[in-house]
Amino acid sequence: MGDTGSLFLGFLLAALGIKLRFPSNVPWITWLVPLCVLALPIFDTSLVFVSRLRRGKSPLTTPGKDHLSHRLVAFGLTRREAVLTCYLIGGACGLVAVYIAQSRFPDGYITAGLLALAGVAGIIWFERYCPAGVPRKSD
Repeated sequence: MGDTGSLFLGFLLAALGIKLRFPSNVPWITWLVPLCVLALPIFDTSLVFVSRLRRGKSPLTTPGKDHLSHRLVAFGLTRREAVLTCYLIGGACGLVAVYIAQSRFPDGYITAGLLALAGVAGIIWFERYCPAGVPRKSD
């Protein structure tokens, strides 16, 4: 796809997230919906950013195989299984976004907070048990 295609798609998703409205719910809940829909790309970007900073590299200009899909393959999954795992996680985040779009004030924030906690736990887990650039030995 390249840089131009991915930047265009990111811009398009951001614009759609801003224009998205849920008239049946209050605005201080509905702003969480685009964040939950885009939770997997946000998680992947955060994981790479933290990983590269920890290794002393520039997080924005350094290429590498430290993205989520690469780490899943290094952890022992096939490429197909890694992609299907990412699809599953993205679909689950989409379901959480649908729930938040229908929920009320405390439930929406609690659910989004739990999703954010799961993201932080995922970053810690991947940094500890499947660091970037270290291929896992198969048993």
